[in-house]
Amino acid sequence: MIEYASATCPHCAEFHEKLLPQIKTEYIDTGKVRFIFREFPLDQLALGAFMLARCLPEDKYFPVIDLMFRRQRTWTQAKNPADDLFKITQMAGMTQAEFEACVSRKDLAKAISETAKKAATDFAIKGTPAIFVNGQFVDAHEDMPSVKAALDKAINQ
Repeated sequence: MIEYASATCPHCAEFHEKLLPQIKTEYIDTGKVRFIFREFPLDQLALGAFMLARCLPEDKYFPVIDLMFRRQRTWTQAKNPADDLFKITQMAGMTQAEFEACVSRKDLAKAISETAKKAATDFAIKGTPAIFVNGQFVDAHEDMPSVKAALDKAINQ
């Protein structure tokens, strides 16, 4: 199962809050399904959020992504989203100097953007979340039965 997500996408946040925990419990934690998360920023703010998560130690990446999704309504609508994003990354140990250095990394911005552009072209991704199970697109933003059916079908093949 592969998910292409944008850090600023409300449907992605909803997927991460409501469906992914169920999928994780029933399929990922039991070893039935391998989950791959791919960054697909839809705007500069999402790109910056993903850059910040990548600048953290690897074991902090997913906890910070999860927190970004859970607090998305706050930081995406803040007068200065960078302040709120810094608070999130600071909880993971990032300093202000590391934060500023990270968001200035053109190489990282380019790498994330190019990967997303390639995925858009290769898989015709037009929006997020874009969920694929064994290469097949599944409209999963809030429909657990469709995700469950796709996963069960893939497992039983």
